[in-house]
Amino acid sequence: MIIFDCEIKKMILGRNEVADPTLQYCAGWSDYKGMGISVVCVYDTFLGMMHTLTPQDDDHHADLLQGMLNQHEYIVGFNNHGFDNALLEAAGFTIPKGRSYDIYAQVIAAAGLSDAPFYERKGFRLDDLARSNKLTRKNDDGGGALAPALYQRGEIERLHTYCGNDVQMTVELVNVILERNVICPRTFNVLPVKTPADVLGTVQVGLF
Repeated sequence: MIIFDCEIKKMILGRNEVADPTLQYCAGWSDYKGMGISVVCVYDTFLGMMHTLTPQDDDHHADLLQGMLNQHEYIVGFNNHGFDNALLEAAGFTIPKGRSYDIYAQVIAAAGLSDAPFYERKGFRLDDLARSNKLTRKNDDGGGALAPALYQRGEIERLHTYCGNDVQMTVELVNVILERNVICPRTFNVLPVKTPADVLGTVQVGLF
């Protein structure tokens, strides 16, 4: 299994926000190609190792990333079906069919909110789940929305630390899912979140 998170190079202008003339922006949330990828942090559960990759700036890192996508049975992220997968594919990476597992989608399904409008799904962010399950919390670098500013201003170490922290949070949440003990951040009851094996098939022997 690999557990990953991506950060982008270009800012995305929010509603009612004024553009900062010192920063570069993409054309919006659907402009995956224009966003660019600043860093991808990937945790390999088989090796117990975190990789910090810059796949659009380093061909070797690009090859490493595609190799990991090809070699692992499960490719796990948080809202990766809504964002990260499309970002990788727009950059030319291939995510093998039938291997991608989205924690956010499974948590929302377990909460009975799959068909609910977006405004009724509030309270299920990664940090919300980390809080209710007593896991590592978000660091204080301004969140993913400001990650492109860190990249453009050359604060690369802070950017990589932020992305790696998000992956660490996700790794811890995966472990809670595998233990079938996810605490709902709204009700504080246990949510019946399906594991990667439940959704995609049997885990390979010796994967963990």
